[in-house]
Amino acid sequence: MPALASIQGGLGVPRLSIAILSNHGPCALETTLVSVLENRPADCEIVVGLAHAYDDPYQLDGEVRFVPVDAATISLDRDNAALCQCRGEVVHILESGVRVAEDWADAALAHFDRDAHIGSVAPLVVNGRDTSKVASAGVDFSLAGKRKLRSSGMSRSRFVETHARPQLVLGPSAAAGFYRREALLTACQGLGCVAGDGMADADVALSLAALGYLSVLDPASVVYGHGSPAKMPATVAAGRAAETVFWRHAAAGGWLVSLAGHTALVVGEFIAALVRPALAKRLLGRLIGTCGAFGHVGHADRLVKRHRPADEDSSTGLSLILIDAAHPSSDADPRTSATRRAA
Repeated sequence: MPALASIQGGLGVPRLSIAILSNHGPCALETTLVSVLENRPADCEIVVGLAHAYDDPYQLDGEVRFVPVDAATISLDRDNAALCQCRGEVVHILESGVRVAEDWADAALAHFDRDAHIGSVAPLVVNGRDTSKVASAGVDFSLAGKRKLRSSGMSRSRFVETHARPQLVLGPSAAAGFYRREALLTACQGLGCVAGDGMADADVALSLAALGYLSVLDPASVVYGHGSPAKMPATVAAGRAAETVFWRHAAAGGWLVSLAGHTALVVGEFIAALVRPALAKRLLGRLIGTCGAFGHVGHADRLVKRHRPADEDSSTGLSLILIDAAHPSSDADPRTSATRRAA
């Protein structure tokens, strides 16, 4: 399977590639396809990664490129064949089942034009079942190594009142995200399937931050979906993935603070497993992941050596905040504020 880095641009390259990851069955795929086809911007292509059989009853083969993919690499992964086929300057990743609002891409695309430091843009994911609630406003990753969805379950009206302007976040959630193609190519180098089990969005976001790229949440870009799972599943794969991402990026928050917080997190899970034995599988995965920690340490440094974004001054005029929303800052350096994570 070709690597993402092997994609070559050419004449007629579209502005936007919309990559739909079909991992929830034909009905969810068609929900997303109809929505995207009805609202798509003019200069775009649509690529669908099919992890299951699909007979294309609406004969969309001329408008949509269907690419068979391995179900194990359906997320943000270096071996995802659907992402390998994307040619646009900006790649928009959508999980199947997500619906897009009218003109949802316009606000997001504008950020990439204004500032070379922008590596990704997170749309506001509204709960598709209850549109009065927010499903996610990007993804966070704590110093202790815990992934969480920003503002999940928050009242949509309250969110709009308090987050009316674009703001810096760690990165988009797996449900939907816009990425600068060249940044995504670099961030995905070295990612494996182990990081795809509910942790790939955080892994890519942290890698982009290590490279110096910023991520912006723009509430004017709206999609409707259920969001990726907010809680980590109690599986061996999930535990292993969580440890992989922690060890790859722990140095960014300082080893002393990160290790102290992570130890407390794992001890807490161990105590919980005494009451809920099913959690033992996740702890086993963490143990396996920790055994391979040596190979993951230094991941961010290796990425930085391969590539750095442009060094021009930021010109977005955004209201900058730290990832920890409890400690806002309007004068933070945009090249460092994105690397700060909530404890």
